[in-house]
Amino acid sequence: MKIFKNIELRRSLSASFLFFSLFLLIACGSSNTAIDNENFKELQELVSKGQFEIENNLAYPNNGGNINLIGNPNHIKFNKDSVDVFLPYFGVRHSGGSYGSDQGGIKYEGIAKNIKTSEQPEKDRIEITFEALKDGESLDFRVTLYPNNNVRTYVISSQRTTISYEGKLSEFEENEN
Repeated sequence: MKIFKNIELRRSLSASFLFFSLFLLIACGSSNTAIDNENFKELQELVSKGQFEIENNLAYPNNGGNINLIGNPNHIKFNKDSVDVFLPYFGVRHSGGSYGSDQGGIKYEGIAKNIKTSEQPEKDRIEITFEALKDGESLDFRVTLYPNNNVRTYVISSQRTTISYEGKLSEFEENEN
C-alpha cells in the first residue's frame, strides 16, 4: 500500500513540475516575442527612412574560410535610392580591372538599380536586393537585415567569384560624410 502512495506522490510531483516548467517556458517565450516584435518594428522604421549604413566585420570568400575586417575601412551606405559601396574583395577576378589599378575592391556610388525591399516578419528579417553596373562589371547585391542589427550581404559579380560579408547596421544622418 505504501508503494502505491509513493508512486502517486511521484506522479503528482512530476505533473506539478511539468506544469510549472511549461508555464515558465510560455511566459518567457511570450516576452521574447514582444521584444522581437518591437525590434522588428524598429528595423522596419529604419529601412523605411532609407538612411542607414552597414559596416562589415567579416568577409567570406567563395573559396572558404573567413577574413576579419575589423580595422579595415568598408561600408554600404543607403541614402534613399542611392547607395555608396566600398568593400574589400578577396577572391578570383576572371576579367576586367587592370594591373596596378586601385580598383581591387568592390566600389560603387550612385543610384541602386532595380532595388527591392522584402519584409519577412515570419523569418525575422528584411531583405534588400539591388543591382549596380560599373566599368562593365555587373554587381548583384542581396542584403539581409535582422532586428538585432546584424547584416549578411552577398555580392555576385559578372567578373569575380561570389563573396559574402557579415556586419552591423546603424543609422546615419544625411549630412554625415
